[in-house]
Formats: sequence, C-alpha cells, structure tokens
Amino acid sequence: PFVSLKITDDQGCEVATGQVGEICCNTSTIFSGYLKMPDQTRAAFYVGDFFKTGDLGYVDEHGYLYYVGRKKEVISSGGINVFPQDIETVVKSVEGVEDCVAFGVKDALLGEIVKVVIEQNQDTDLIPVIRK
Repeated sequence: PFVSLKITDDQGCEVATGQVGEICCNTSTIFSGYLKMPDQTRAAFYVGDFFKTGDLGYVDEHGYLYYVGRKKEVISSGGINVFPQDIETVVKSVEGVEDCVAFGVKDALLGEIVKVVIEQNQDTDLIPVIRK
C-alpha cells in the first residue's frame, strides 16, 4: 500500500508481467533529488516521479514483486543477461565447493564472458567432479 511500482526495460518502457526489468517506485515520501546534482537527479528518475532503484525484478500474475539482483551486477554476454547469483547458486551446489564468486570480464566478441573463482573443500578433488 502507498507504493506504486513499474518494471521497465533499458529504454524505460514498462515490461510484461513476469519479465525481468528495473524496479522503479513512487511513494509519497520519495526524495526529490540529489543535493546540487541535477544531472544525477534526472538520470535517477523515470518519467514522472518514479525512482529508478538499480534493482532488477519482476511482478508475477498475482502482483507479487520478486527481486532478482542489482542492475550493475548483470553480465551481458553475447546479448544474454547472466545473473552472477544464478551461476553461484549452481556452482555452490557442486559437492566439494565451499564458496565461489561469478563476475564478468570484458571480451571483444561477446562484450563480457563469465568467470568463476571457486574455493574448494580441502578433501575434494574438483577436477573429476567438474568433468562429469
């Protein structure tokens, strides 16, 4: 209640239900802008009074909002948006992986490629596990 949301694409157009986009919100208590930074203020607001949060999410058919991640963390590889946390979830499910971090590295052909750094369990040889 008392909060209006829009989910928008990179061009600022509202996306369809279930489609991931940037979460934009409006409330009666939203700030009016950054102090003495008019350019940043203009960039931070969607048409009207909707603040661009920098968060990605989607709204389902029941009106529930789902958070997906931060817009700046998305890796764009070959025109496909890859969410680091999705990669990390899969890698962490591999037996012997203690922790990991996924990130994008610039690539001349694809824009970015995904790299993953893994911390492995001392008792596990990951090479045969990964080859499966």
